[in-house]
Amino acid sequence: MEPKYIYESHLGGYFTSTEEIDFEYLHCEECGDCDWLVGQASNRAEAKALLWTEEYDTEDYDGSEIQKFIEEEWEE
Repeated sequence: MEPKYIYESHLGGYFTSTEEIDFEYLHCEECGDCDWLVGQASNRAEAKALLWTEEYDTEDYDGSEIQKFIEEEWEE
């Protein structure tokens, strides 16, 4: 499977692209913030390694949003 670039949106959530996106397209002129590149992943395991951090290993956070994103973007 072709690797995908993972971006975190300044509005919340994540999105992917098969090509790296230039910074000028990631910058929001309305608020001055920008989306940013998290990394590149070819499969679910690589994506989870990039997106899952220790802060998510709490009782208050079950990671369902990240897991759903990964399952939608990468086939097993």
